[in-house]
Amino acid sequence: MTWISFLHLYQPANSEDYVIEEATQKSYLRIVRGLEEHPDLRLTLNISGCLFLRWDELGHEDLIKRIKFLVKKGKIDITGTVAYHPFMPLISKEEMKRQIIENEEILKKYLSKSFKPKGFFIPEMAYDKKVAKVIKEMGYDWIILDEISYNGKLGDVDNSKVYSDKNSGLDVVLRSRHYSDGYFPDTAKKENPSFVLTGNDGEL
Repeated sequence: MTWISFLHLYQPANSEDYVIEEATQKSYLRIVRGLEEHPDLRLTLNISGCLFLRWDELGHEDLIKRIKFLVKKGKIDITGTVAYHPFMPLISKEEMKRQIIENEEILKKYLSKSFKPKGFFIPEMAYDKKVAKVIKEMGYDWIILDEISYNGKLGDVDNSKVYSDKNSGLDVVLRSRHYSDGYFPDTAKKENPSFVLTGNDGEL
């Protein structure tokens, strides 16, 4: 079985400290440890810029360094996004660009001065033509969306294919809604699919 896993790591910038700590201890640190302990494991992650800032405020410099090392080793591919997780179709182009640039600056601060992601995560996978065009203008190559974005139906796409968005020229990968809705390892034991692309919140 081939399993491509995309994970979205985000906490609101104004979250209480204990909320950030709980998610970090129960989820984020376990993800990083799993990558460190398993040489063949690689993941694509979106880590919102505001979460990096909160980690820094709360003294998680070691976690940030471990993520930086895994990125350098090619075990983590981090996508771009907007820094504070707004619902992109409802904000202006100017605000989109401002938050994309701010997120890029945060990633450069913590990962590498030359860091530039190729993929982009739209919060809530909320596709819109205007949003896609801005993402392309900002230099990104691909996005991940839910399979329902293809034609409004579920179970009607080949998740192993890379599609093209005619509105923007972006490449598009589509997550399986069925396999993303639950905890995939449990589902895999029952169904044993040959190929799966999932997209989930990191806390899962």
